[in-house]
Amino acid sequence: MEEKIVAIYMEEDEYGKRLKEYFYQQGNLPFTVISFSSWEAISQYEMKHNIGILLTDRDRKESFDEHIQTVILTNNIHLEQQQPLSYIFKYQSIEAIIGRLLESYKQQVVNIASISHPSSNFVSKKTTIIGVYSPIGRCLKTSFSLILAQILSKRESVLYLSLESMSGLCQLLHKEPSYYLSDIIFALRENNLEKRINGMIDMFDEVSYIPPVKCPEDLKNISAEEFVKALDIILKEYSYSTVVIDVGEGFLQPDVILSICNTIYMPIKEDVMSQCKIEAFEQMLYGTQNEYLFDNIQKIKLPYSHCFSGRQTYLEQLMWGELGDYTRSLIKG
Repeated sequence: MEEKIVAIYMEEDEYGKRLKEYFYQQGNLPFTVISFSSWEAISQYEMKHNIGILLTDRDRKESFDEHIQTVILTNNIHLEQQQPLSYIFKYQSIEAIIGRLLESYKQQVVNIASISHPSSNFVSKKTTIIGVYSPIGRCLKTSFSLILAQILSKRESVLYLSLESMSGLCQLLHKEPSYYLSDIIFALRENNLEKRINGMIDMFDEVSYIPPVKCPEDLKNISAEEFVKALDIILKEYSYSTVVIDVGEGFLQPDVILSICNTIYMPIKEDVMSQCKIEAFEQMLYGTQNEYLFDNIQKIKLPYSHCFSGRQTYLEQLMWGELGDYTRSLIKG
């Protein structure tokens, strides 16, 4: 059978460079990979050669040639779930991306009966990802996410992650951890996260968690791509039923993290400025073509109590106070 060509064209230069370098290192692929620097170059090449698949991060609607099977690298995980042969979620392991591409090659181009390929997917379908995010401040977002994780942990295995630049979690728990989220990302960059992950996850109550970053600069240096890759590896090593992610404003790409969430709880307030911030966030989603996130967003107005004492009993007071009751009712727990 004639070997097909997989053409690669990426508008995101750094991501595309890493992806192409990895493809070139593979010696057992059933197709030849050729990278192109422009849309026009692909057109000229196609005049004399047979391109089986075009892998690109450019929108399908702008495709120059409909007869070439196009596979889009997307930041919308739901598109991959709905059309797995036409879309690949870009923020997952390179092995998973190759696995998806091989599926498209097998089923849509050459109709091969069986191809040996990596079977890894981003996040087990048995894992529920819950995001807690709000563009407004002082809305009990972090307190709610902590209580949500604790309540869920009474009936299932839960991993709690904070993407706050100054979460205060370690201080609240009186912890001096040996590892932080930034250490997880460093291990990922060194390609040894699988070996080091054991011992980098801590516990409070019955909740597993990774201590958040120590300073805002650490969070700014973590890309959404790296965070999702690290989470992918963690969920392959540990079978958590649910992941609760407290997504803070200090994280540079919150929409990417929200795109992997099954449910997004958004605490809101009714004052004018808070409502304006919510509207600005919603307009941003439309402007970046991420309006599909609305389907997963559940706006919540959290009860606030002034009856708190010291930090030693803060979580217990939350758990058994109005916020805990509200959260249990919310998740029907």
